[in-house]
Amino acid sequence: MVSMLQLQVTDPGTYWTERERRLLEVLLLRVCAHVNYRVLGVPLRIRPAKIDAIHLLLNYELWFERMLLDEEIIRFEEELARDLDQTLEMCEIQHISVLLKAQTGSSTA
Repeated sequence: MVSMLQLQVTDPGTYWTERERRLLEVLLLRVCAHVNYRVLGVPLRIRPAKIDAIHLLLNYELWFERMLLDEEIIRFEEELARDLDQTLEMCEIQHISVLLKAQTGSSTA
C-alpha cells in the first residue's frame, strides 16, 4: 500500500527563464491533480520535496489522504505518466525525464 508518490522532473539542460519554469511547474502539477481526480478521486496534497537537487526541474511529493492499493497506484502512475508525456509533447518540450517513486507509510506528514 502506498500513501505518497514523489514526482521528479529532470532539467534537460535548456535555459529556462523563471517565468517559463514556473509555468511548466504549474501545468504539470495541474495535470497531477486532474489525473488524481479522474482516476482515484482521493483528496491529495502536493508539497515541495524536502530535498532539492540542481539537476531537477521539479521535485514534489504527492500525499494521498488514504493508503492506496497497489492496483490503484499502478493505474494512477500509468495514467499520470501518459498525460505528462502528452502534455510535454504538446508543449514541444523534449529531453525531460519524469520519475515517479512510490513510498509507503503514513499519510499524516
